Amino acid sequence: LEGAPLDWAVIGAATNGARTYQPERRWVENLLNLFDRQGTLVFFKGNLEWPLNEWRAQFPYPTCIR
Repeated sequence: LEGAPLDWAVIGAATNGARTYQPERRWVENLLNLFDRQGTLVFFKGNLEWPLNEWRAQFPYPTCIR
């Protein structure tokens, strides 16, 4: 992902029916560090178990509206 021109990233738990698989905290922290350096906006899915004081719900500004 280094150098990838992403405007927006969505991070959440993987689901398989009733089962939810949470990502390891260090994985999410590594992604957040990378996205912060690149200026990529981040949105956390509601199924992600993450501290509320660190919660992100950023949306990209629409560049084209029809």
